[in-house]
Amino acid sequence: MGKKKCFRFWIMLLFLAVSVSCYKNNPIKTMNVHVRESYIISDEPVAEFYGSVKGDFWGYSVAILYAPVLEDLWVFGKESTVESVGVYWGGEFSEDGSFTVKSNKLEVDTKYYYCWYINVAGTKYYGEVQEFTTCHPYKHTVELDMDSATDLSDPEPANCYVVTEPGLYKFRTLEGNTEKPLDGVASCLVLWESFGTDKTPKVFDIIGPTCYEDGYIAFTVPEAFNKGNASIAATDEYGEILWSWHIWLTDEPKGQVYFNDAGVMMDRNLGAAASTADGLFYQWGRKDPFMGPGYSFRSAASTVSWPSVIDASMTTGRIQYATSHPTTFIREGFSAYGGYRYLIDGAYWSESDLPKSVYDPCPAGWRVPDGGEEGVWAKAAGASYTSYEGIVEGGMEFSGTLGADPDIWYPYSGYSYLELYYSIPSLPHFDDVGQMGYYWTASKRNTVSAFNLSLYVRSDQGHSEVYADFVKSSFFVLHACPVRCIRDEI
Repeated sequence: MGKKKCFRFWIMLLFLAVSVSCYKNNPIKTMNVHVRESYIISDEPVAEFYGSVKGDFWGYSVAILYAPVLEDLWVFGKESTVESVGVYWGGEFSEDGSFTVKSNKLEVDTKYYYCWYINVAGTKYYGEVQEFTTCHPYKHTVELDMDSATDLSDPEPANCYVVTEPGLYKFRTLEGNTEKPLDGVASCLVLWESFGTDKTPKVFDIIGPTCYEDGYIAFTVPEAFNKGNASIAATDEYGEILWSWHIWLTDEPKGQVYFNDAGVMMDRNLGAAASTADGLFYQWGRKDPFMGPGYSFRSAASTVSWPSVIDASMTTGRIQYATSHPTTFIREGFSAYGGYRYLIDGAYWSESDLPKSVYDPCPAGWRVPDGGEEGVWAKAAGASYTSYEGIVEGGMEFSGTLGADPDIWYPYSGYSYLELYYSIPSLPHFDDVGQMGYYWTASKRNTVSAFNLSLYVRSDQGHSEVYADFVKSSFFVLHACPVRCIRDEI
């Protein structure tokens, strides 16, 4: 037996011995303490304890001990490992001896043990150990009427579903843009919500609780409709993520016809509330989004803390890991095949000569556009680049260049990254926000980079012009950029 366990063992024996000794001349007639809710559903859980005490004494105090580890109740204050243990003294008693006390903020998704003791003239009398559990609302599923829910996956499944009004919705638990059912689904949970701004939503401001039943996930959208984004995941019996879906709450995105039969493009970035917004960012080839930029090159606010960036390896640099860790940004890592890689086992967005890929992040009927010389922007413009004098703040207007619509706006959204030379993984950085724009395509340039639309300002001897590269620009695939979807003609 280790020293720590041995110490706790003797402390528990001492506690029992003292308890037995004290109860020989116990002045307490009745003492009852309970927790108001034994299953506390909250993102900031607080336990409320209530009870009553009667006996032949006066000048007493009551304490509630609680801890996520049973032994820590008895060694409170004895070891540095028990910071989460709490003691709460009841200062207000009613005439009948009843009282109510509250804990501080507790950890979510945690089982706690608690017991009471009463201190009478320096002698402590202990009660029995009881339990309660905290649960984050995102992990708490509810019963929903599946039959009356609008099926977003009918007639076509996707990794992203657009919702334009309040109501009850559902979708099939399929592998992305396929008809293949997910195996082993046991439950579901909400991963995050975001307005795409600096304002942090409250839990369930954008979507409501979820439910999994018979191959469907259902969720509600509140009557107070808020534009924004959310993510819902299907989990197995162990709570591991099997797949996740982006829920995009906005007005219905419109199609804009581009010149030269280049295609019909969406009027906004994927995840954007309007054509002027940056929307969400994607590492190339992944279906799951990351926050776009907020204030001062920081991520837009969301309801959760995101995991730290990790290095790609033979395990983490594979699409299976990316799929089961949809909120983890994967930066480059050295590959056994030579050179740097972030997803080392293939290409996951497909060009228009192939069916829409399983990992394509666009809604049903849309897909990531082609790039390079045969890409949508080069076709529409009939050129490899375009430029015009002067600077327009915030983005570029392509009305008359790419199509006839009066507003074809591309924001300078910048890009997000975390290079290998940053020694301490943290959250991805944003660069060039408000100054340059980069938009992913489905076209890979080589094993480590893919083509993009690049927008920037060129200055020379006091002369400035806005420049758009439709053909040659590319980025390392580990970077995260916005996506502008094209209508799927296949």
